[in-house]
Amino acid sequence: MGKLQLALIPIYIIYIFILGFYQYRKRVSAVRSKKINIDYFKTYQFEAPEELKVLQNHFSSQFEVPILFMVTCLAVVVLDKSSIFNLALGFLFILSRLAHSYIHLGSNNLKKRALSFVLGFFVILIIWINILFFEV
Repeated sequence: MGKLQLALIPIYIIYIFILGFYQYRKRVSAVRSKKINIDYFKTYQFEAPEELKVLQNHFSSQFEVPILFMVTCLAVVVLDKSSIFNLALGFLFILSRLAHSYIHLGSNNLKKRALSFVLGFFVILIIWINILFFEV
């Protein structure tokens, strides 16, 4: 069961690489179409199209709460707390982040985006409560 829990980490890392490649393509396209000057990427202090700012912020956010998720997956395995329950919660976290991406990079509806973010955040909290206090 621990190997399945660990498998969640590379699944999410692959998603981050896909998102990074998508961001790269959007940036190259923006430079080629003259929507943005390439010098913007030296200091990120000039104006940029909103779409690129949103994408840049979204990509950066993959190194915040998702890192807690990865540490949590490792803790589940190291502390021998692997279970179907924790695995299901791990998949729920990934689904919440995919929903967050879909919303953030699509309609950017703040209410829906916040709900998907909070869901993922609470999933991590529930896993930690389970690790520390329960045998589920």
